Amino acid sequence: MRYAEWCIAAPTLEADIAAAAMGLDDIGHSRVLYGSLRELGTPDVPDEPGSYANVAYLDRPWTDWTAFVAANGVLDSGFTLMIEALASGPLSRHAWPQLDA
Repeated sequence: MRYAEWCIAAPTLEADIAAAAMGLDDIGHSRVLYGSLRELGTPDVPDEPGSYANVAYLDRPWTDWTAFVAANGVLDSGFTLMIEALASGPLSRHAWPQLDA
């Protein structure tokens, strides 16, 4: 989502710091999700180049702060839903072995 661009171009210093925090938050979500996929036996690198997919909308440059914040809200909601589904779904014991303790 090009967080680095907004860490120095947000409307205020506080917003710059918030953009950095949002980026770190999403890195944390990604690490959890990739770790869960690894536990389920999914390879880190797709076998075929065409099997990789991303949301192209999130790769485009943001022209204003409000669009960046709105896109981050959508992305964060998506990450939250995926993590909750992994934690409470039928595969939770495989994806989250630390919850068995």
